[in-house]
Amino acid sequence: MRAIGLALSASLLFPALLVARESDGDLRVTKAVMARTMEEREPTGEATAFPRDVGQIVCFTRLDAPADTVIYHVWRHGETLHAKVQLSVGEGSWRTWSRKRIHPSWTGEWTVDIEDETGKVLETLRFTIGGAEETRNAPE
Repeated sequence: MRAIGLALSASLLFPALLVARESDGDLRVTKAVMARTMEEREPTGEATAFPRDVGQIVCFTRLDAPADTVIYHVWRHGETLHAKVQLSVGEGSWRTWSRKRIHPSWTGEWTVDIEDETGKVLETLRFTIGGAEETRNAPE
């Protein structure tokens, strides 16, 4: 009897998993930037290069998403994985961000991959630490 209950539970869950995977196609990044900080839920000090004494950096992501979506910010310094941050996203247009403290000795090339819950890279942001600071003035 217990085996039938488990099989029934699994069969009820399986269609829900299929529906969730089919809706992943609706997940779309509409803006992704690196910035010094957040003010009133918006990134400020957007740049592609930051001084070595920056202290922290924010990866900001705006996206259109189906309900109950999860994305990840995967922070790498060169080939070294520094953090994989799970972020829950609500339905529709949504903003989210993660912060990373930056030690002054961590100079050089960095990337943040924005991934869906299957590991598919939706966008990659590149920036440097220890270079001349460049502010992005990109239109939204």
